[in-house]
Amino acid sequence: MKKPIFYLAICLFVLLVSAGCVDVMHDAQPDGDSLYVSPDDIPLGNENQFADGPVYRGVVTDITAADGGTIIFKLESPPGAYYGYSSRLVQSGADTAVDFPLEDIVVGDHLEVSFIERNDGLLPLITYAVKLPAVEDSVYNGVVLSYSDNLLELEGLDGGKIIFSISEGTRLNIGEDEIVPGARLNIYHGGSLANSQPPMGMAIEVSEYHE
Repeated sequence: MKKPIFYLAICLFVLLVSAGCVDVMHDAQPDGDSLYVSPDDIPLGNENQFADGPVYRGVVTDITAADGGTIIFKLESPPGAYYGYSSRLVQSGADTAVDFPLEDIVVGDHLEVSFIERNDGLLPLITYAVKLPAVEDSVYNGVVLSYSDNLLELEGLDGGKIIFSISEGTRLNIGEDEIVPGARLNIYHGGSLANSQPPMGMAIEVSEYHE
C-alpha cells in the first residue's frame, strides 16, 4: 500500500504547487522585481511571440558597450546544457524586446535570448531577452533512478535526489524511451522545490546531459 500512497501524495503536491498553495525551499527570485520573470512566463523557442530565430540560454560572462548604445553579451551554456554552441556572442539593437533595462544586466546573470543571424561579419541581433532564475536554482544535472507516471527521479551528479513532475508543458529534447535508469539528464526547472524528502519540482525542459 505504501507505493500508491506515495504517488498519490506526489500528485497532490503537483496540484497544490500549480495552485500556489505549497511553501517552497527557495523562490529563486533575483534581486530587483523588475528583472524577474515568473517560470510560468519564461518563453521557450517558438512559443514566444518574439522568437524570430534561434533561442540560446546561458550565463553572461562578458559585457561590452558597442556603437549606437548597443551592448554585446557573451553567453556560456550552463553546466550540462548545450544549445548548439558552448558560448555565443550576441548584440542588442534598437528593437530588442525586453521589460527591463539591458544596462542592468551583470556578469553572472542567467538569460534566455532569441536572435537573428546577420551577414557582413555582424554579430547576431537579439530580438528578445529574458532574465531567468540563477543557474544554481534552476538547472539540475543528474542520473535517472526511475521514470513512471510522469514522475522523474534523479540522483544529482553532485549528490542528493530530486523528483521532477513531467507535464504536457514540459519540453522533452530527447525521446521518452531514452529516459531510462542510468541516463544522465540536464533539467531546466522553475527554480522552486518543495521542502520534502526528496525535494520535488516541475521540469520545464529535459535534455541529454553534455560534458
